[in-house]
Amino acid sequence: MFQVEELENGELIVDAQVMRTDGILGVGKRDGKRSAINTARNKQKWLSRKEKWLVVLGVVLHAVYMLSIFDIYFKTPIVHGMDPVPPRFGAPAKRLVLLVADGLRADKFYEPDSEGGYRAPFLRSIIRKKGRWGVSHARPPTESRPGHVAIIAGFYEDPSAVTKGWKANPVEFDSVFNQSRHTFSYGSPDIVPIFCGALPHSTWNSYPHEFEDFATDASFLDEWSFDQFQNLLNRSNEDPKLKQLLEQDKLVVFLHLLGCDSNGHAHKPFSSIYLNNVKVVDKIAEKVYNLMQDYYKDNQTAYIFTADHGMSDKGSHGDGHPTNTDTPLVAWGAGIGHPLPISRTDHQENTARFIDDHLHDTETPSEWGLSGMTRLDVNQADIAPLMSTLLGLPCPVNSVGNLPLQYMNLNKEEEIEAVLANTKQILNQFLRKSQLKQSTSLYIKPFKPLASYSSLLRQIEHLISLKEYETAMKLSEQLRSLALQGLHYFQTYDWLMLMTVITLGYVGWMIYVILHVLQSYTSLPANIFSKEQVPNQTSTVKVHLLGGLLMGVACTLLLVENSPPLYHAYVVMTLFLWTQIFSEYQFLKALCRYLCGRVNDYYLKLIATFVFSVIILELLVKSFTDRKLYTWCFLTTGVSVAFYLYRSLPMRSGVPIFVWMACWFLSVFTLMPPQIPENTLLVVAGAVMIITIGVVLRYVELHAKDNRYWLSLVAQDSRKLKFPLLFHLQILLVGLASLMVWLSTTHRTEKQELLVLHQLVNWSIAGFSMILPLFSSTGLLSRLTSIFLGVAPPFLLLSIGYEAVFYGALSIALIAWILVENAYLHISKSRLSSTPVKSMEDDNRCLELSDMRIPLTFMVFFNIAFFGTGNFASIASFEISSVYRFITIFSPFLMAALLIFKLLIPFILVICTFSAITKLVQVPLLGCYFLVILCSDVMTIHFFFLVRNKGSWMEIGNSISHFGIMSAQVVFVLMLFAVTNIFTKDIQVRSAQQFSQKPVKLIPPFSSTNEVFQSWSLKMLQNAQHQLLQSPARLGLPTPGSPSLQNTAPPPKFSSQVSQPLQPNQPANILTTTTTSSTLLPLLPPLSRAQSLLIQMASLASRLFEVSPNRSHWLSAFRGSFPSFLPSAAPIPQDSCPSSSKEILSVFTSLQTQLFEAVAELQEILDLQDEKQKVTREIRSNDSAILAFANKLKGAELVLDNLVDDYSDYRRPKWANLENDAEESSVTTMATQLKLSDILSYAHRISYTTFAPPEFGGGQAPLRGALPPAPQDEQMRASQLYNFADLDVGLTKTDEGKENILEPLIELPAESNPLANLSAVPGLVPPNIVVPSGWKPGMPVELPTDLPLPPPGWKPGDPIALPPADSRPLQKVEEAPARPVPPPGLPRMPEPIQVRHVQLDIDDDSSDYSSDEASSDSED
Repeated sequence: MFQVEELENGELIVDAQVMRTDGILGVGKRDGKRSAINTARNKQKWLSRKEKWLVVLGVVLHAVYMLSIFDIYFKTPIVHGMDPVPPRFGAPAKRLVLLVADGLRADKFYEPDSEGGYRAPFLRSIIRKKGRWGVSHARPPTESRPGHVAIIAGFYEDPSAVTKGWKANPVEFDSVFNQSRHTFSYGSPDIVPIFCGALPHSTWNSYPHEFEDFATDASFLDEWSFDQFQNLLNRSNEDPKLKQLLEQDKLVVFLHLLGCDSNGHAHKPFSSIYLNNVKVVDKIAEKVYNLMQDYYKDNQTAYIFTADHGMSDKGSHGDGHPTNTDTPLVAWGAGIGHPLPISRTDHQENTARFIDDHLHDTETPSEWGLSGMTRLDVNQADIAPLMSTLLGLPCPVNSVGNLPLQYMNLNKEEEIEAVLANTKQILNQFLRKSQLKQSTSLYIKPFKPLASYSSLLRQIEHLISLKEYETAMKLSEQLRSLALQGLHYFQTYDWLMLMTVITLGYVGWMIYVILHVLQSYTSLPANIFSKEQVPNQTSTVKVHLLGGLLMGVACTLLLVENSPPLYHAYVVMTLFLWTQIFSEYQFLKALCRYLCGRVNDYYLKLIATFVFSVIILELLVKSFTDRKLYTWCFLTTGVSVAFYLYRSLPMRSGVPIFVWMACWFLSVFTLMPPQIPENTLLVVAGAVMIITIGVVLRYVELHAKDNRYWLSLVAQDSRKLKFPLLFHLQILLVGLASLMVWLSTTHRTEKQELLVLHQLVNWSIAGFSMILPLFSSTGLLSRLTSIFLGVAPPFLLLSIGYEAVFYGALSIALIAWILVENAYLHISKSRLSSTPVKSMEDDNRCLELSDMRIPLTFMVFFNIAFFGTGNFASIASFEISSVYRFITIFSPFLMAALLIFKLLIPFILVICTFSAITKLVQVPLLGCYFLVILCSDVMTIHFFFLVRNKGSWMEIGNSISHFGIMSAQVVFVLMLFAVTNIFTKDIQVRSAQQFSQKPVKLIPPFSSTNEVFQSWSLKMLQNAQHQLLQSPARLGLPTPGSPSLQNTAPPPKFSSQVSQPLQPNQPANILTTTTTSSTLLPLLPPLSRAQSLLIQMASLASRLFEVSPNRSHWLSAFRGSFPSFLPSAAPIPQDSCPSSSKEILSVFTSLQTQLFEAVAELQEILDLQDEKQKVTREIRSNDSAILAFANKLKGAELVLDNLVDDYSDYRRPKWANLENDAEESSVTTMATQLKLSDILSYAHRISYTTFAPPEFGGGQAPLRGALPPAPQDEQMRASQLYNFADLDVGLTKTDEGKENILEPLIELPAESNPLANLSAVPGLVPPNIVVPSGWKPGMPVELPTDLPLPPPGWKPGDPIALPPADSRPLQKVEEAPARPVPPPGLPRMPEPIQVRHVQLDIDDDSSDYSSDEASSDSED
């Protein structure tokens, strides 16, 4: 509707700006003030540079702070410089065989198969007859490299080694293979080279990477490893050197069996292929045992069978779930004890050593069939000390494992010696770390429990010498435990400092982001700095200098302590952020003043928004461990939002129901199991659902684009599409992708190799479909539909189950989000039209407090896009089935890239929708992005404190994963914004100007025709009558007699008082007026023409029901009467009334086009009136400035006059007696005592003696016989006027009784009579006048007798006739010099008056009326 603003003088300014998606008068948005364009451009450039710097800072900061978890929680435990500690007893075995079945779960190994038999009969016979068994517990991350490092080297490697691709050592470490005399190793190219690649005393080989094909049965890889070892033994019979090498002691044989891991990824651990691979592994163990026994025949070989990690039900590993951490362990041979009967005591002792006693302290499942055998569980790192002790080797110097004595067959003395060697090896690590820390720290707090470690060692040695083995064993285990605690102490020594610095860094970053948003994207700076002074740059420089000094001091201290480079980065970034914050202290001070002056309602709104935001973010934090919260969230949101829209939108609207169903449909997926079961039918169903959604969106775009609720969403001009068949091509690609999913899955289930042609087709579909959205229409709905269909094929090809349906559900929910924002935009029209909204230079409005809903909703959708597919426990989960349609050869980087791309596809949809919504509601995208970063950082800092270093490894791994997810989210959101900007940068939302370019349908699909159009039309004309007609000249009515819809009477004179709004019965005078004919219509002014056109269009709308072929249906629908859009609508003459619906629509379209032209003319008139008002304001401002200058000039003139008068009074010689000066009373100015009439009368009386006669001219002789100019001094003193005026002009009055001594301005000579020599001056005194001696001014003088007597009746003031000038001889008048110098004795001539400079303070800048901005501010 029209927006009306009232000025101070009562004039109404009508703004024809119509809301973006409503109204039939779709005029465009008016341009901003052109005078501020240059300033706006400079500000935009400065803001762009600042935001680029801020974005780079944010990316670097989060990337660096994300690495802090590795320095805090997973700092590498490897140190060098320790001496190995060999055991002081003979080796129980000469050689050791290590069999590692990669990816073998403990339960699948021990449990029976479906037929009641066991999958590993040989190893079960070993457990029952020859060896001992248990479960080895791995530590997250449960990946291949960390697991093998723990088994072979005895320590838990930090996760940063995974960044090396599990193919290189980030830090060199010691291992059992290093301590051995020779090592033979065969297996995977990803594991064997890690330990043997740089080992000189090793013989190893690995198969090519191409063998790791997940599309086939990978058990042949295990057979390959055994065949390599068998061929080695066979060659030794012909190679004496190899034979001699094999007969040495301290030999290690390592066979890496990858089959279970590959088959578990490709076919899941409950598949027949995986379970059959368990049998293959058991057979290989049996073959190796028989081969070694036949070759050596000395029973000096020890055997250890285990796994590096398990396998989850969905075919992945990496997290801390028991299916990934529990692996089998079977040991037998030389040095290994025989089976033990069940013992409750031993079970309690074993569980006491574990870190996760609530997970590890479990009874042996009865289905394993081993309930009668003692189960000996160990930590995975305990296997390395076990192997070293069996071979008589020193434990690896970096090992933290405890020797599991229960597996060994040793006597008491050997047991204590083995434990003591293990204890000394761990204690050496503690001493080395303590020494390194002491050498680099200015101050160190030692670990007090080990302050007397040397005395404990001597006591243990003494007890061993006394053969008190049990006491020595307890002390040794106690010392080993203290050494492990000491290692943990120094491992976490820097935690407090690092966590404090990182926390302050995150808090500082959030505060700095808030300050940037407030300064750049809100109207606060204009409000709080309107009366503030310019920021003091000197103080800002001081703050930066102080911050730089602190950075330098901190870096110097860290450099002295030899701290890692990242420590410097943490401290410098934190100090830098807080320096930037304190440099804005003036803004913070002004902000505090602004907030203190706000009303209570503002505080309530601010607190409510803060509390609501915190609650939403905390629920998102909680949802990381409980996905069901998303279900409740969407159930509640669906009901509440639908109810709000139902109450706010018109009747018969389908938006509330659609939003309700979309939220409830999406809430189902978080109730599904996180392990996605493979179901090809669901993938195909998801493809059908995607095609259906695309078709519906296309139908809406083509058929509802003329509806006012869809104006901002539909395409700009669908008739000008470059590729009209683009939509059909995208639908075809989605269907083709679903077909390839079915073909690829069929090949895999039938154990057929995936054809290269299939892979090429899959890659082509995924790549080609991703670029098609770039060629779609730029309308919001059209471009989002194209993006939705463009990324669907690759997502379908990477899907294995219900996540394909989740893609469609997420898209429907995102559409609902767009509809909700669009509806909110319509609902807020009335509020926005009456409330001024400050805008920015890029046609975006300033952010408001209510806009916080947009980033919060984005955060919810962003997290549901990740957790809705079930991957909520860890970012290290690995699902090979998702990528086998593209690649079947093992390639960790390519597979990881495909998995990450699959996770990013839902994010792409969410971010594209987010960008489109910011364009729809016209808020700055970067401002909302910074708010998203703020919300993410609130969650990140929460997860930073939730990271645990105690409890189960699953809890610890999950807490670290959650922090990593949020930290990475902040970083890659920016990258996703940059990537998706390629698709969304061209999205155009239809503005109000574009609405007026084409006709608008009258019947919206989501609203009632009668109610909407009738209420709108009525309100339109009421506003036109009430608002527009009050200023006829402003709206194109130049004369009262201009043709219009109104009566011929002249329009009412504009008054400063606003007329009362029309009552419901008042619009009749408008609606009942006759319409103007089409020939006279163009002659009407724009306002009258628009009103006439509106009435004709309303009549046509009513006529449309009369001629409709469904007239009876409409009658029944409207309960027997047709809707009347306007009361008493003016009918169209019958001769021109159209008789069919087609003709009515044609006429309606023509009238609407004319209406748009009239509105355009109105807009032009409004612009001209604005320019006129601007010129008027300038004239008024200039007049005020001139008036102010005149007032100041008048004041300066008065001051100057007073100065001149006072100066002349001071310079006039005083003829009065100086003795009477002390008795003279104080004087006052003439202006305070004299009246103008008295002065004029007196001046008239003395004027004849003051000036020469009129006939007297130049060149004549001086006047002779004339009296001196009257009045004389004595006459003045004797006059009544003198007594009244108290004539000492220029002297201020003094208080009574106070002496006032005036210093003369001109010092006279010290002579008694300064005028005694007046007669000596030639020509000054007439010759017939003699000045007596002692005469003073004021004394009477005796006039000569030859003067003519005055005529009878003469009185003072009357003219006197002087003797004629001819009676005296003329004297030649010589030209006087420019400045005659009086003779000595006479006072000097008065000098020119010197008046001090008067500052008038006439400055255009100081005038309140000399600036357009000032006037505009007052209007605002």
